Amino acid sequence: MTRAALGRFIIEDGLFQQAIAEFKALLREDNDLIDTQLALGEALWWDGQRREAASTCQDILKKSPIDLKHT
Repeated sequence: MTRAALGRFIIEDGLFQQAIAEFKALLREDNDLIDTQLALGEALWWDGQRREAASTCQDILKKSPIDLKHT
């Protein structure tokens, strides 16, 4: 299982702080992973860190304005 997949499973378990730490570690290695940035934004949102979530999403839109997560 990849670290990104692990982070997504952690989100599903409601362990947002752990998921955030995992996603941030991945992004320190490769900051161009849009899917990981989106997952980080989602984890931050669910953890109540709305400003950081918004900032993360704004950064994504600056880099790639056509990326969109479908639910």
